[in-house]
Amino acid sequence: GWLLTGVYFVTEGEQAVITRLGRFDRIAGPGAHWHLPAPIEARQKFNVTGQRSDDIGCDRETNRCENPEEGLMLTSDRNIVDIHFKVYYNISDVVDFAFNVRAPIDEGAQNQSALRQVVESAMREVIGRSPIQPILTGARNTIEQSVQELMQKVLDSKEQIQFFASR
Repeated sequence: GWLLTGVYFVTEGEQAVITRLGRFDRIAGPGAHWHLPAPIEARQKFNVTGQRSDDIGCDRETNRCENPEEGLMLTSDRNIVDIHFKVYYNISDVVDFAFNVRAPIDEGAQNQSALRQVVESAMREVIGRSPIQPILTGARNTIEQSVQELMQKVLDSKEQIQFFASR
C-alpha cells in the first residue's frame, strides 16, 4: 500500500516537479507516473499552459477594493492618477517558478506576491515618467508596452514567468 502512494497523474498542460529528499530531481510531463513514496520523494504540480491573471488597483465601478491606495500613482507632472489594470501571464520555467522565488504568486489575500510587487513597481515607474495628459488620452498602448517590457526584464532575471499582455 505504501508503494502505491507514489502513483500520480499529470494532466495535459501541467508539469510536476519531483523532489528527492527536498532537492530537485526531475520534471514529469502529462501522463501516469510513479515516484518513491513520502518522505523520500514529493511532487508539486503546476499548470504551465493555463493563462493566469491578477488585478492591480481598485475597480471603482464595482467597489471591489482591498487596498484603496494601491492604484494611486504619481505622474511626472505631479498629478495623481487612479489606475486599475489586469495582467495575464504563463509560467515559462516551472523549476525556477517553484524554487527560485519565495511566494511567486499570491496564495492568500495579502497581495504580497513577488509577481504582484514587480507588476506594480513597473507600472509605477512607467507612470512616474509620463505626464498626465497622454495617460488620460491616447498613450495606453505605449504605456502597456513599456510596462510589459520592464516587467519581463525583471522577471526573466528572477522567476521566469512569461507575460502575455497587460491592460
